[in-house]
Amino acid sequence: MHQPDISPLRVFIEPVKITHKGQGYSVSFNGETIIARTRNPAPDACRHLVALGHRGRMEIWDNERPYPRSVFHDIERAARFTVAESNAHGPRIVRFKTMAEDVRGELFTSRSASQ
Repeated sequence: MHQPDISPLRVFIEPVKITHKGQGYSVSFNGETIIARTRNPAPDACRHLVALGHRGRMEIWDNERPYPRSVFHDIERAARFTVAESNAHGPRIVRFKTMAEDVRGELFTSRSASQ
């Protein structure tokens, strides 16, 4: 019987630019840059790979360590979250919302408050 390939997806991150908002990273998969710059490389990579039809386990690697920086056992689940930070609180894991969801939420809140 044929065993399915259960090898983890290997994603490589590399620091690209640091700004007042924090460190930016590029993300590569199979030797190709899939994200040119992001401050949230792991959750963004999960979303990107899920959009391409990938499933399962993913490892985040860099050029410094002989082992993965992070391991995600289910990228579909991990894609639903991101890291958020503000002046009011430090980094924390929150549910990911698209910009359209954020805008709809702000519009709804603004309209409700003005009525």
